[in-house]
Amino acid sequence: MLTKLASRGSLLLAMIALFGLSASQAYAAEDHNIVTPYFQTSGTTNYTFIAVSHPSLSNMASNIGVLATAKSLTGTTYGTTSFTVSAGNTTRIFVFQTGHSISAVSANQIINAAAGAGSITFTPIATAPGTITSANNGNGNRSPTQLSFWGAIVLQETGGNNGFAMEFIGDLHDSTRGLQTSQP
Repeated sequence: MLTKLASRGSLLLAMIALFGLSASQAYAAEDHNIVTPYFQTSGTTNYTFIAVSHPSLSNMASNIGVLATAKSLTGTTYGTTSFTVSAGNTTRIFVFQTGHSISAVSANQIINAAAGAGSITFTPIATAPGTITSANNGNGNRSPTQLSFWGAIVLQETGGNNGFAMEFIGDLHDSTRGLQTSQP
């Protein structure tokens, strides 16, 4: 009985690891992309908030351009926004349904359309994000994978807000997007 339970546990663990590896590779197929596998908007009750911070590490360019593309569960583009994150700063992104009361908030970036859910991919604006720039101010790598991403899906309810944290695959905190055998 104990042996059978242990073998089932090992099989389950292997299946979870395989699923995580395949899903993360499917979403973040490019080395310089970051993805959050799920966002949600609905009427006046839920919206998605994301913050992108530039931690000013020594190997980073002082300005990193990013394109955020929200796609629905069917794969159609829900909306996009592009922005530049400067050293030591944070850019705020709100994703919500058109007409939501959160639209009055002063945000850096907004993606709005009909109610929906799906994934958001963050891609570099730079044509060669892995190349070290040689500009006088802020030499470094322009890959958004060095930025810090965090966010939440907010569920507004009477008496307060609830919600849950989002996962980001491929960012500075890297929830691994696959096995890497060598450094880029």
